Amino acid sequence: MSADYLTIRLEEGKDPEDFLKNLQSLVPDLKVSVQKNTPYGQRYRLYFEPVSLKAFSQVLDASKSLGIISVPNFMSACTLASYVPNDPRYPAQGIGLGMGSG
Repeated sequence: MSADYLTIRLEEGKDPEDFLKNLQSLVPDLKVSVQKNTPYGQRYRLYFEPVSLKAFSQVLDASKSLGIISVPNFMSACTLASYVPNDPRYPAQGIGLGMGSG
């Protein structure tokens, strides 16, 4: 599992550029940037470079010290085995096809 950015929510009226300047002062060895996550509300994606576990931890701690809760965006690598059920009767059940009761 890996996280490629953090999702943050700023208080209404808070400027993301001000947050970014304050965050950058706490993690000067990282390049950080924000991008609006949705057209509504105050949710942003917080990117940082270089991406590493150490940097991830530094950005989480720095955000927390600024009073911002940040949440990792987890991506998991899926394998074919995770999609194929081990029940040989699965095709007859019609689950997921609207044909069976499940």
